[in-house]
Amino acid sequence: MPLDEEKKLWNGLVHLCLFFIPPHRMKRADVELMQRLHTLVPLVVVIAKSDTMTTEETWKFKHQVCDQLKQHVSTFRFNERSIKEVEQLHAEHAVDTFQPLYGGADGSLPWAVMGADDSQREYIWGTAITNEPRHSELPALRDLLLRAGGWQQLKRDAALKADKEAARRAKATLPPCRWGSELWRGTRVGAEGLLSSRLLSPLLAVLALVAALVVALTVRDAFHKEMSSVLTLEQQLEALGRDLSSCSQARDALDRASSAAKAERMLYERKVAMLEDDWNECTQVRKALEIDLQAIKTTPKPPLAAATERQARAAWW
Repeated sequence: MPLDEEKKLWNGLVHLCLFFIPPHRMKRADVELMQRLHTLVPLVVVIAKSDTMTTEETWKFKHQVCDQLKQHVSTFRFNERSIKEVEQLHAEHAVDTFQPLYGGADGSLPWAVMGADDSQREYIWGTAITNEPRHSELPALRDLLLRAGGWQQLKRDAALKADKEAARRAKATLPPCRWGSELWRGTRVGAEGLLSSRLLSPLLAVLALVAALVVALTVRDAFHKEMSSVLTLEQQLEALGRDLSSCSQARDALDRASSAAKAERMLYERKVAMLEDDWNECTQVRKALEIDLQAIKTTPKPPLAAATERQARAAWW
């Protein structure tokens, strides 16, 4: 990527937090820490040392972790289409049948990975390879982040979380609003000094009535705006309905024209086939006539036939 484009995409946010948990168990401290992190940064839960669990144990533990987190922690989910693309890529390069344990069809489950210094670990039953999609989900997580564009989705999610957190902190730092109570207290003291208690009650009633009228006018304006927007949406819906009806009619007409064209084409094809058959028969008859004519020309005439021909010519003259 060019440097100027990279500078446009750069920001100082933390775009991803890979939270590793041990296999077979998850501590309460892990859940508490994830509760503090998931509102600040996109959180992806990863089960480490997954090669110490069987396939069934891995699947059950994933669901246990998901059940414990869904009430308190919201984890990051990759795009379902990106997960399908990575799964298809791994299936195309797999030697045997490939059945992934990816984090659910929508990426809601944790990711089970394994690691080793030599990219593999020897066991009695065989060798576990870190870069083999059938042994570990580390290649899937890597391809989702770097190849399938997951980093762009993470940047957007991180920016949204940062905006929400900034708004929350700004709201928390604002001092409590006291100017209304102080104004009311000053107004009350001034009113008590200037007016008697008999004039204060009607004045308060008038103020309450004015406030009610202002609120009613505001509500009416908001109602009219909503009604106008609803009417506009209804008009747009009717226009879309008419366009849909026109499209349906045009499609039906095209279907009928296509059917007629197909029938006419079949008729022309049958006529062409019949003409080709007639032409072949005529060609065969012509060849047979040419052969017979050639045979007649090459056959010598008998003497009697020659004399008869001379007599006929003399009689004609």
